[in-house]
Amino acid sequence: MPPKKGSTRKRAPADETPAQRFVRLAENRTNQALSAIDRLSQCATSKTKEHSAEQASSIVGALKTAVAQLERAFTAPAGTKASKFSL
Repeated sequence: MPPKKGSTRKRAPADETPAQRFVRLAENRTNQALSAIDRLSQCATSKTKEHSAEQASSIVGALKTAVAQLERAFTAPAGTKASKFSL
């Protein structure tokens, strides 16, 4: 099935190696994560959004936990899936 119109999703080349697939996926997912963190940090600077120090600490803690899980996944691949975050 062809990608949806207006989609930025690229089809994997038929001759793509596992190393090339890793690079393609890792770059895309890392850029998406960085973009999401940037959008989240905009909540901290906006004067129209109110948050408590506890909420901010909870968000930062959840991100630190996720990064620690990511580091463990790359050093010991048999890790567990991250849980969903909620305030």
